[in-house]
Amino acid sequence: MKDAAIDYIEASEYRLAFKKLCEGSQKAKKALLAVAQEMIRKEVKAMRSKEHTSGYSQPFSMGNVRDFRWDELVDETEKDMPITFGCMSAMMPSAERIQEHMRKVKGKIGAKRNMTDEEAQAYLNRRLGQMVAIFLFTHRPRIFKFVQTCMGFELWRQGVSTKVFRMLNHSGICLSIASATAYVESLTENHDEKLKEWKKTFEDAIPNTSTKGGQKRVVTSAPTFGLHFNRVLEETESPHLGGTPGNKFFVQQAMCYAAKDRVKYRMVTSAVATAAQAAETLDAFTFLPAPDVLDRQRLRLVDVVANIMSRHMTFLQDLLRDLPIAQGHVKSDCMSQKSELVTLGIVPTNPCTTQGIETVLEHLQQYLPASVRGGGANPTLVSGNESTIKGVLQAQKMRADRETWQERLEGYIPVPQEYDKEILLLQDSNNVFFDGKSASAKGTIAQLKNEFNYTFFRKEVLQNVQEAWDMYEFVTEGYSLLCALKFCGTSSLHEVPASFPAKGRRYDKLLWVKTVAQRVVDFVYQEPKKSSIQLAANAYSDNTDNEREAAVLCCRCQAVKDEEMVVCCSAMCPTPWYHLSCARLTAAPEDDWYCCNKCLKSPSYTYCLCKRKEDARGGTRMVQCAKQENCRGHEWYHCGCIGLQDTDVLPEKWYCGEECALDAENDDHVLNHSRALTLEGLRHLARQAAVRTGNGPVMVEDWKIDLLLFWSRKHPDYLANAHYFLASVGGFAPKNIIQSLIWNRVVNINGRRRGNFGMDYVSKQISRDYKGTVKSYYGKVTDKHAEQLAKVSGPCGHVLGEMFSGAGPASTLKTPCRKRAEILYKKDVESFVHGSQGSALFSYLPCREHRGFENFDGREVLRDPQNLGHTLKALSRRLDTLRRGER
Repeated sequence: MKDAAIDYIEASEYRLAFKKLCEGSQKAKKALLAVAQEMIRKEVKAMRSKEHTSGYSQPFSMGNVRDFRWDELVDETEKDMPITFGCMSAMMPSAERIQEHMRKVKGKIGAKRNMTDEEAQAYLNRRLGQMVAIFLFTHRPRIFKFVQTCMGFELWRQGVSTKVFRMLNHSGICLSIASATAYVESLTENHDEKLKEWKKTFEDAIPNTSTKGGQKRVVTSAPTFGLHFNRVLEETESPHLGGTPGNKFFVQQAMCYAAKDRVKYRMVTSAVATAAQAAETLDAFTFLPAPDVLDRQRLRLVDVVANIMSRHMTFLQDLLRDLPIAQGHVKSDCMSQKSELVTLGIVPTNPCTTQGIETVLEHLQQYLPASVRGGGANPTLVSGNESTIKGVLQAQKMRADRETWQERLEGYIPVPQEYDKEILLLQDSNNVFFDGKSASAKGTIAQLKNEFNYTFFRKEVLQNVQEAWDMYEFVTEGYSLLCALKFCGTSSLHEVPASFPAKGRRYDKLLWVKTVAQRVVDFVYQEPKKSSIQLAANAYSDNTDNEREAAVLCCRCQAVKDEEMVVCCSAMCPTPWYHLSCARLTAAPEDDWYCCNKCLKSPSYTYCLCKRKEDARGGTRMVQCAKQENCRGHEWYHCGCIGLQDTDVLPEKWYCGEECALDAENDDHVLNHSRALTLEGLRHLARQAAVRTGNGPVMVEDWKIDLLLFWSRKHPDYLANAHYFLASVGGFAPKNIIQSLIWNRVVNINGRRRGNFGMDYVSKQISRDYKGTVKSYYGKVTDKHAEQLAKVSGPCGHVLGEMFSGAGPASTLKTPCRKRAEILYKKDVESFVHGSQGSALFSYLPCREHRGFENFDGREVLRDPQNLGHTLKALSRRLDTLRRGER
């Protein structure tokens, strides 16, 4: 260590003496420059010999562009040209200077956030790499042209004029327009090469020999993929119609792309059907949420509230990493991988019509992999919005009597998507909770819109979906924190509650947060009566359409009996209520009763917060809420779970919590509004969290719960789509793709955790990129040019945008979705919470109401549950008719 220190000192003194010599002697300085120049020339000459291995000279392809990294290119330069790199680095400012400069600039223009250390270094790497690329391109323009080719390609996409192309080409920044156009031609001719490779690999994995029964069973790791198409409106100019130049009109087209499946599944290729009959095999709870599904949603809402608390309450921020907005799942690592996408371009037809959808499906048939040699196509998922799914099924129905599988449009399994559904539910929320007349009512969306400058928030969500989402996220977090402060007994997000175990273990702190979050959810939570869901389930199982008495349709016998009923105490029991005679009982038992051994052995329990037969202390004494079966919680509770002693004497009317006590009054319509709005927002956040993490089973459960909303809010097309999707997952689809239906329904653009998005959302980003490039040509593009632009939109534009600016057309695909900077957003939330303390939005003050929300109730009631069951049954029969090829 001592010797190394001496060497360093001597080297430092040597450098200092050499520096003084050069400063004092012009000859020494010139000699130094001559030596440096000669060494740099040797480095460049040596670099020219690496023309086949250098990142500056690699062939232009989308794969190389996608894998390109500036830091790797800079590392290559530093290794192969150390003196050149040192000279150029000395001319560049430090990362700290870059950050300081950006803070000043962004402060003047209203920055979202400051530049991080990684972003500053990436900024410098990009500048250094481009400078070296220009030098090498000047030496050998036919070899070291990768960076210039990428720049020329992007300039062509953006419609840059020939004059600008010529200027930048002469500056060594890009290729000439002729060379760039030649690369465009080459790339667009083979734009789907990757997809065809996936198809061929899959088909080659299928053996030529058949097994017993005419089936072919093979376990393979061959790549599978899903398809997606959606409508895109292209604005263009018509010829001089009627003597008026510049007339504009819209051309409707279909934008298509493919996404490689990230979750591998067992491929079973067969010539015979392996799917179930919907009406005969699938039960009602394939479509309806069973009690355990609703309970799991409730627990997910607790996670959402706990995450909100940990992000905004100062004393909880060190617990944030242990309180995610959504829990991990078995496929978390797989769903964090970056998705491989292939843009397939546009099909010149209107996909909103059945004829247009037929045209699109015929175009996509070239990509369907064969399942059996010459026997048909392997089932492939094709996703889209509500009208797309309906149109695909209608097109298959219209062609059911054709001769070949191509003419029958077989091989497509339509899959509804998440983004389109979320827009619909956001619009439903607006219809209920946004009223311009309430702009003066503290705490309403209309008032918050004006106070916190959500200028672009509109009643019609489609006018600005992002602003609508930001608004509901803001309101939900503010309301959840207000309710949490109520149970904490504090009035500030920075005040530590007396009940918080500040000096306790981390486990105790996490338990405290979850307990408060549980109280918040219990206070606002409500759901349709489970008896109403059971009524719908019974109507689904009943083959008659006769009207029956709602109160007696809970038993398996489906009969009208004027007798007492008994409940099965297992939370997993699909039919919890039974007539005494059907249960073979003469009187209602005093103890817990179970309908079968399976329910008896089940660890689940239909009552209490713990959902167990005993509390944590082993106690079994329970007390009943005065609202009984209308309890907003769990009706019966262990004394230990609610903080009571077994010897405590309770009042004649004991309520499990304030929420049930207030429900008994139901005369504070402001409180009703606050609770309903908080619950609506928490459900939005929970749905989004499931999509972001790619949690397929949870998304399926959300579809079951949302099916009730589609019915009660009168959305028949979405109800039909939800039914079809849930039937497919339940067994109506071929068995070999059910797992793909569950998991491979989202894509991850950037390869981040919680970076998944619905395929329809990504389709809109691709379409937006395409329309943006077409618009840069002022609508004056040929059909061939437009087709080329479509083929290189989306992933291609995204990677090129990131390459040169660190952002691309898909840069909005970041989480969280809000546009505002995190620090400014938190200040707004804190201001909202602080300013609403005096409004008592979560306190009980009878006989008050918001203007525009007079007599607001907010309780969820399942509309006509018996008719819902019959409708679901009719939809199942229609699916079976479609499979048999009947019209």
